[in-house]
Amino acid sequence: MTKRIKRHKEANSAMPTKEDTRDSLPNLAPLLLAEIVNQCSSGISVCDVNGKIIYGNQQFKTRYNLSPESYVQQFFINTFNDISIDDILDRVDTETSLHLVETKSSDQSDWIILRVSKIVYNDEIMLLFLVESLTSTIINHLRVNIKLETIVDHLPVLIAHVDQQDRYLFANRTYETFFNCPLENVIGNSVENLIGSDAYAERKTYIQRVKQGHSVIFDHTFFVDDDIRQLQLKLVPGESGQEDYYIFAQDVTELRSFQKKLEFQAYHDSLTGLTNRTFFIKSLNGILSRNQQNTGLLFIDLDGLKIANDNYGHDSGDELLKRFADILKHTLRPQDIVSRLAGDEFTILIANLSNPTHDLEEVCQRIQGALPATMNIEGFDEERWLAIADSAMYKVKRHGKGGYNIEPTWDIADLNESFQQESIE
Repeated sequence: MTKRIKRHKEANSAMPTKEDTRDSLPNLAPLLLAEIVNQCSSGISVCDVNGKIIYGNQQFKTRYNLSPESYVQQFFINTFNDISIDDILDRVDTETSLHLVETKSSDQSDWIILRVSKIVYNDEIMLLFLVESLTSTIINHLRVNIKLETIVDHLPVLIAHVDQQDRYLFANRTYETFFNCPLENVIGNSVENLIGSDAYAERKTYIQRVKQGHSVIFDHTFFVDDDIRQLQLKLVPGESGQEDYYIFAQDVTELRSFQKKLEFQAYHDSLTGLTNRTFFIKSLNGILSRNQQNTGLLFIDLDGLKIANDNYGHDSGDELLKRFADILKHTLRPQDIVSRLAGDEFTILIANLSNPTHDLEEVCQRIQGALPATMNIEGFDEERWLAIADSAMYKVKRHGKGGYNIEPTWDIADLNESFQQESIE
């Protein structure tokens, strides 16, 4: 450090004045050179090895209030809180230029980038500061790229750049989490080695398309640590024209599962699990649009549901509907479309009948043959309690107003008898 200070002092004592520097520049008149530098959109300053500014162009003067005793340390406070002028001198000895990010002290939203280089003039060492505003439109792309890598690494998306031989040139940190391996094992590795030969073979068609210049989007299922994950991948051609491409992949396992649940809910009856009226109409329209022959349609009405609801409660009626739906599903073929339209109404679409009239008659007989004469519904829930109280209330009304009736027991046999008078057909 003592040697450094001594060198600084020697350099400072021999430092030429601003006028001496201008007059000694070859080939160009000083005023012309100054005008050229002043036209530069960047701020430019030159300081000695102690940081004392010996020159600033017009842009730099406009941005900072220069005085004859100004030092770079007083203008770039954040930078010199972390490093010293000696640190900068050491680093520019080994680097062509040094890039630093700084804010103007009076305006923390005004970001600038400093490019510091070493210049030697008449055997004297000086530092050249080139100042660019990161908020200017001229270097807007630079502002974006300063922290781009950090931003990309924190996105919950797999992002990669792959060369024409399907080797990873770049991958963000999300690859480490998803594939549970260091990033060093990804960069330089091939796509086939990372995801496996089988998965690569399934994606090869899409890879060939992107190498031909087409963007492609597709879903792919992976096994990661004994877990099934579904990714939506987008492959985008690179700019080089050398069959490189970019990979953008998002884990959509939960999203696809949620979509399937929504689709099931949209097309299925929540009580019986059968397809609903919407799905039935969609299927029927599809058959009619294809003019499909040898197709039959059955419309079924379940008798006795109202008696079950009124006498035993709606839970008993719901249980009756579910059991009837199970009978239909187990009696028919898997490809037959059984739907519950509403209430006690059901439909069945049966395609590919060899003899429609005979086959439909046989189906009807098979359904009726599978129906039991009676169904025992277990349990005694709140709906049945309401049914008991409702029955007691109507007994009072039959004998006039202003009375009451208490039912200490519930004669299930009476209700069974009334229910069995209307059979399920």
